[in-house]
Amino acid sequence: MRQQNKAGFTLIEIVIVTTIIGMMSAIAVVSILNASNKASQAAKDRNVTDVEKAKGQLTLPFGTVCGAMNATIDTPLSTGTPGQSNLLSALNISHIDALTVGSEKIDVGTMKIKASYLNNE
Repeated sequence: MRQQNKAGFTLIEIVIVTTIIGMMSAIAVVSILNASNKASQAAKDRNVTDVEKAKGQLTLPFGTVCGAMNATIDTPLSTGTPGQSNLLSALNISHIDALTVGSEKIDVGTMKIKASYLNNE
């Protein structure tokens, strides 16, 4: 009687293993793409937050400059238009439309309108 050599895998076993590996790869690719999108969105959120913080720091009463040499405790802080940035005029920056971050632009907005990405859907 002849003995059969059973070393190796059947075609069905190879197909099943290949299918399982393919499914696991698809799940991994989707997870990586989602993580990349989340990281990109988190960076955009940080950029907008930084713009908002900068706007808050630039909002000084008109006619005063933070840390001015002649400023004393008695220097009035409420001269001029509230919400108008004295620092922007001191730096001769009349108007900023948008900031470019990479290939995208952030609309600075106003003191009442939050900054946002221009090409955000």
